[in-house]
Order: sequence, then structure tokens, then C-alpha cells
Amino acid sequence: MPTEKDHALLQHLIDSTDTGSIKWETTAEDYQFRTGFKGKYDVTVDKSYMPNGDEYYWMILTDVEADRELVRISYAEANAVRELYLKAQRASLNVDAVIDEIIAFGNDIPF
Repeated sequence: MPTEKDHALLQHLIDSTDTGSIKWETTAEDYQFRTGFKGKYDVTVDKSYMPNGDEYYWMILTDVEADRELVRISYAEANAVRELYLKAQRASLNVDAVIDEIIAFGNDIPF
């Protein structure tokens, strides 16, 4: 069960993603995005599918130096995990810049 601190971390990550103060990147795994802090900690958000087709989201905070998982929070435990995942995905894939580029071209998009 996530603690109050865990929820505060989730909100900090969401807010920092919104302001662009942390950078998310894709990983070699499909549906997975990560960000690092001071080369010491990593946060990974991931998505998979349940046998019934429902999406399942989770976030993991890892101590990189000790190669140890510190916190794991699933969407079932905190709805904000899904929000964080979607924001990390959008940021790492640079979706807003793509949309801006399409809008800037208007109807003159070369295809």
C-alpha cells in the first residue's frame, strides 16, 4: 500500500513532467519509459495488458547504485500512476512538438 510519501513522489513526478523539468526517455521494452535522478535513482513507468485485455500500469523507483527496487506502485493502488504513465509517454515521444508541427503546416502537409 502506497504511503503518503509515495503519493507525494507521484505528484512531484507528474508536476515535473508537466513543467518539463524532468525528461523521460523510451527504453528497449515496449510501453516503458524512464527518467533518472543524479545517476543514482531511476523511475520507470510501464504498461502491460491483463488476460482480459485491460491495461495495467505501474511505477518503480530504483536505487541504481545498489541495484535495488525501493518502491513499486500499481494503478490499482494509486490512480495517478496511469496519469504519470500517459504524461511520460507523451513527453518522451515529443507528442506536443509533433502536433505543433502539423498545425504549423496547416493543410500544406507534404505527403
